[in-house]
Amino acid sequence: MREVAWRRAAALAPGDTRAITRNLGFFPSNVHSVAARDTSDAPTVLQMYPLSTSLNGSPGRRAVTRGSGPRVQPWTTLFWLVCPTLRSKISKLEAVGFIPYLQASISEHPALMHGMVGAHARYADARWTSLVESDQELACEIGWEARLRETGVGGMVGTAQLKCLHMHCGHYLATGDNPAGRWVSLALEEELAETAGALQRECGQSPGVMLDASLRSSASSLLMAIERECSDAADGEGVLPNDH
Repeated sequence: MREVAWRRAAALAPGDTRAITRNLGFFPSNVHSVAARDTSDAPTVLQMYPLSTSLNGSPGRRAVTRGSGPRVQPWTTLFWLVCPTLRSKISKLEAVGFIPYLQASISEHPALMHGMVGAHARYADARWTSLVESDQELACEIGWEARLRETGVGGMVGTAQLKCLHMHCGHYLATGDNPAGRWVSLALEEELAETAGALQRECGQSPGVMLDASLRSSASSLLMAIERECSDAADGEGVLPNDH
């Protein structure tokens, strides 16, 4: 039986390897490259290969053994946000209910919805085409073609939906695509995460509660700006501004 054919073409810089291991606690076997960096040149987003032979030493429940070789599993997250500072700030946005707020807001605005559907489709295409041909054949043989070729960001089946904001932000920082990720990036620039964190500490809010008026107003203003960008992008390459 065949094994995964892909091998990393070039070693990452030693500093990248150390930073990734420090941030995650291990070094994934299927790191393809660094897709985005911060101002100090440290990795913030990784591009991953869509088939993995290990995950922190423990194969997932979808893993299968190929002959005498290692166990193989599908990996639907193409762009992985690994910066601990960004992850912590984005978690604060999620904690006060921004995922359902964004989902509802996007569904009400056709340009944003169109942008999200397109972003999911481009993510799926990029994931599938990043597989070498023999690994595409392997995925088809095992029965993973639909999972790797047709699902959206992070393996989402409903491509008008949102997954965790970390994944959308990672996609945006790596490619300049993804309206939800664009919103997260702008929200961090506007320090909405700090405001959300303070609100949560003060009020003891939990996920799903209504955001206060100031946060909703700031979030809505950012969405309206992104809606205009999505309308402009629909006439071009479908990619949003990315100054990162």
